[in-house]
This record gives sequence, structure tokens and C-alpha cells, in this order.
Amino acid sequence: MTARKMPVRTHEFNLNGDWTGWNFTAKVNIPLGTFERLQTGKFTEITDVLAGILIDWNFVDESGEPLKAIRKEQGENGKEIEMEVVGPCLETVRLLPVDLGTIVLREITTYIRELPNN
Repeated sequence: MTARKMPVRTHEFNLNGDWTGWNFTAKVNIPLGTFERLQTGKFTEITDVLAGILIDWNFVDESGEPLKAIRKEQGENGKEIEMEVVGPCLETVRLLPVDLGTIVLREITTYIRELPNN
């Protein structure tokens, strides 16, 4: 018997208006429980979910540099190490301006709601 895997479906979203030229790619066949978490209205839930489903983006900071953050982790020797992370992850999602974060959320949820039922 051939092993089956759930397909991972993604979609590239191209923003417009003040955000023309900005785009992001996200997983769109997420589990129902994950989709429910996007509907809670709680920013801690939403940022956690977005960090898990956003795959790529071209977002930049106020200086025009790729949006990046510092991630702190425990090293093998128990010392805390800092790493610069660029692209979608929990640390950088938390840096999104509220208006852009809300647009990203709306684009994803609207797209998922409009998926055909087949």
C-alpha cells in the first residue's frame, strides 16, 4: 500500500492599495481547529497561527530592510544564544503593524471561506 500524505496547498496573496507590491504566501488547507483559532479575535492566538501558516513574504521595515527579529534560544551548553531571523516566524509576525496584520488575516480567512467544496 502506498503511503498517503495530506497535500499542502499554498496560495500567493498580492496586496493592493497602500500595500501594492507587497505579497505573502500562506498554507490554505489548514486544519479546522487552526482555522477556528484565527476566528477567536485574540491577537495571541492569531499571531501564533499566522506564524505557523505563513511561508514567505516580501515585507520590509520602516527603513526598507527585510523584516527581521532576534530569536533567543538555549544553546547546547545551556547559554542563551541570539539568532537573527528573517521572514515569517512568531517573532517577525509580532512586528507587523496592526493594519497589515489585519489585512493578512482577512486575506487568508476570506480565501479559505471561498474555497470550493470539492
